[in-house]
Amino acid sequence: MKKVIPSGTGFPFTQKTMNYLQDNNFLAIKGLAGMHENYTVLWGMEPNALNTQVSEGAFTYNGEIIPFTASPMGAMIAIDEVIENGNFNTNPNNNTSLESLPAYSAKSAKIGNAGSIGTFNYSQLKRLPKIKIYQLPDFDFTQSGGYVKDISASVDINIVKRAFDWDLVWIDDFTVSQTKVIRNMKQHNGSTLGDIGLIIDAKLLYTPTAVQIQLNISSAPIIAPKLILHYL
Repeated sequence: MKKVIPSGTGFPFTQKTMNYLQDNNFLAIKGLAGMHENYTVLWGMEPNALNTQVSEGAFTYNGEIIPFTASPMGAMIAIDEVIENGNFNTNPNNNTSLESLPAYSAKSAKIGNAGSIGTFNYSQLKRLPKIKIYQLPDFDFTQSGGYVKDISASVDINIVKRAFDWDLVWIDDFTVSQTKVIRNMKQHNGSTLGDIGLIIDAKLLYTPTAVQIQLNISSAPIIAPKLILHYL
């Protein structure tokens, strides 16, 4: 690790100082980017519900983190580099001896078919798994059997479409024994408390405009249910 040591006043702000500061940033960025494959989305770059727009964000590419500019949806992503020149004094004995040389480099990407660095297919983006938890209204069924709950108003359909796993967590409230039991979908058989309510079977279904949970329920009420989505 490199660092500057400002031991006194009047610290020399030279090219060497700038290189020291920049090198540390590069090491941190390369370390983070190196943990992931090319085209791994680090944040943002989310398609909207209609799949017509992609939000701003950033992804990894060749050991760098490339910022992405919000763009209309398309099949390709273009990576560009813009280099801006600055006037450099190339003769220390003459303050007016200036030369225009590359000074600033800015890389970015957006939806497009042409980029000065290159292009790749939007489908090549790799997304890190994410978790979203939704608090749902209580399931107000009154008897065992099939039950359908429309949860469209409580969830983001776009995230549901991208889910690869899901779970339902709830509380069984047994009035007689004054016992409350936390359950989830992975518990299909209960404990020894008696009269345990079970979800025997469940499906999470969606259409372009609606999301439903279909349950086959045995006895006990479901209180404070939470839908946990694992999505990309």
